[in-house]
Amino acid sequence: MKRLMGFGAALLGALAIGLSGAPAYGVADVLILDSSVTGGATSLEAQAAIGLGYTVDIVSDATWSSMTAAQFSAYRCIIIGDPTCGFLSPVIAGNACTWNAAVDGNVVIIGTDPTFHAVQGGQQLIDSAIAFAAANPGETGAYICLSCAYGGALPGTPVPELAGFCSPCNPSCFTITGQLGCYNNAHIVAVSPALTGLTDADLSNWSCSVHEAFDGWPSDFIPLAIAEVAGGPFTAGDGTVGFPYIMARGDIEPIGGCAEITDEHVSCDLDGSGSVTTTFSLTNFSGVDVSYLLVLPPAGVTVTPNVIALAPPLADGGTTGVSLTFSGASPGDEICFTLGMNTASFTECCSLEHCFTVPNCDCAFVHEVTTECIGDGTNDFSLSFNLDNLSGDTVYHSFFIPVSPASGITFTPNVVHYTPPLLNLGTAPVSTVISGGTPGEEICFLFTLHNANLDVCCAIEICITVPECTGCLDCPAGALIEDEPCGTNTNGGCDFLPPAFTHMHCGDLACGTVWSDATGRDRDWYELELDDADGDGVATIRATLTSEFTGLVTIVGGIDTCKTVILAEGVSEACGEPTSISVCVEVPGSYAVVVEPLSPVSCSELNDYTLLVECTDDCGLPACCPCPADLNGDGFVDAADLASLLANWGRCAACVQDFDKDGVVGPSDLATLLAAWGPCP
Repeated sequence: MKRLMGFGAALLGALAIGLSGAPAYGVADVLILDSSVTGGATSLEAQAAIGLGYTVDIVSDATWSSMTAAQFSAYRCIIIGDPTCGFLSPVIAGNACTWNAAVDGNVVIIGTDPTFHAVQGGQQLIDSAIAFAAANPGETGAYICLSCAYGGALPGTPVPELAGFCSPCNPSCFTITGQLGCYNNAHIVAVSPALTGLTDADLSNWSCSVHEAFDGWPSDFIPLAIAEVAGGPFTAGDGTVGFPYIMARGDIEPIGGCAEITDEHVSCDLDGSGSVTTTFSLTNFSGVDVSYLLVLPPAGVTVTPNVIALAPPLADGGTTGVSLTFSGASPGDEICFTLGMNTASFTECCSLEHCFTVPNCDCAFVHEVTTECIGDGTNDFSLSFNLDNLSGDTVYHSFFIPVSPASGITFTPNVVHYTPPLLNLGTAPVSTVISGGTPGEEICFLFTLHNANLDVCCAIEICITVPECTGCLDCPAGALIEDEPCGTNTNGGCDFLPPAFTHMHCGDLACGTVWSDATGRDRDWYELELDDADGDGVATIRATLTSEFTGLVTIVGGIDTCKTVILAEGVSEACGEPTSISVCVEVPGSYAVVVEPLSPVSCSELNDYTLLVECTDDCGLPACCPCPADLNGDGFVDAADLASLLANWGRCAACVQDFDKDGVVGPSDLATLLAAWGPCP
């Protein structure tokens, strides 16, 4: 019997540990590496497994690194979780070929930090993906979260933690990039239980939805979700393009599709009918040119037009605008209609169903709603929108009436006088300044419409979220203070002659400010001098930026001559979550971390930031591969591998050709390759 469950299993496990001093592998259903999660047994990953009815073993780095393939394969699922946007322990790569080889079930790999975003879509992603990984009895699945470990990685960076998923074991089996910035437009491109309960909206707008994405992967892994961005290496069946960041092996069905609807806007018609119009972009993925669109509304609802002739035909992969007007539905109803796409001869067709919610068109309709901070050091902000008068009367006045919270919120002005009066079915701009709100709080108010004598009225409820308009950062005690008055630039690094840096040490947290305007911008340069602490010639630099503005953080080399080279970069969102970048570098050496704004920021606006710089002595490269000299993974050490080694001859940080990991591709590495010449064992 492969596994034991329940109280008896737990008792046997306790006895085994007590007698031998080591865990009894295979007693529990799920294995979790403790350093990869936050909170051990209370972590989101452990609770997800327990919630599915599984028992859990949580092991230390030392235990993990000592385990054999047979011990790993005794588990139903292996979990490497998200340490809340953190590094991966070196032991994961250190015995990757051992634990990878034990995995014969479903696998899901995630290139972001769902624990950090549990209240968004993160909790559901963890729950669904672990259920998927552990779904098959008698097999060992894997849930692997890369967290933020490869944020800022250069394109084509190998992922040694996944080396054993190729045969033979090959560190370049998966390659990854962290150069997408703080990317937020996530798109699901396959149907899988790993994404049960999730939509694009659940995975998007995490203030860094994607920390790293794959630019190379083996053929038995299929993308489940992508960072939808032009120029990506993957084109989905629905025609979208991007970089995969959730990958899986197992029960997966790529999305093909007939068509896709995007950029939809729903509005009330200004004709007094109560009808609504939805306008959207339609992209054809049917594989044929489409000449006719047929629209089938739900029972009791009419649509105009219900037949649309496309001239010229909509080519496969092409996009066109569509506008449909629906009548007969009530405010709050969901209208789900079928859209059929047909060739000119009606010999080929396909269809999709689409739904939208009917707005309230009885009194007024509000659109183009915007909020903007005043920038006076308070959390006051302006609210602007366009108002369509649907009341049936001419409107002379409107009032702002707080509903939730009912007190403490003020509007300046709190009354609007329309000059000239706003005729029925007319449109007018409205604006006010709101005070008293807390950032992130939802404020709901009634906006009223009245005639000249205030004896005819109606109202609509409007809800908005208070933006962050005051400082969202505090500088902790003991931090390194950038001693530079805002409006000046004293640590401009290689922008200056002579260069001027603020010196940092690994582990330092710096607090600073930036500014930019039409005449220039402030770029803060922090210098790092790294020693070769463990003698392997390489180290990892990780920089984490949190900012009140949209900022760019960059790790650069070559600052000793100021012939700088960008090694890694990332983008932070204003008052968003921290963004982290990391890179493997040669040591000893001098490097710099640079912080700058990406948009105009005045000294009276939100312009504070914190910068944490951390270092590790190595780059986490594996030494477990049975045939490391097979650089191209074809099962042979031959001329192609020799050419790869010679092309990287010399100093080469984190190169797979550097077999002895001394930071140099040299004679000893050549000797290793020649000794392994021929078929791999």
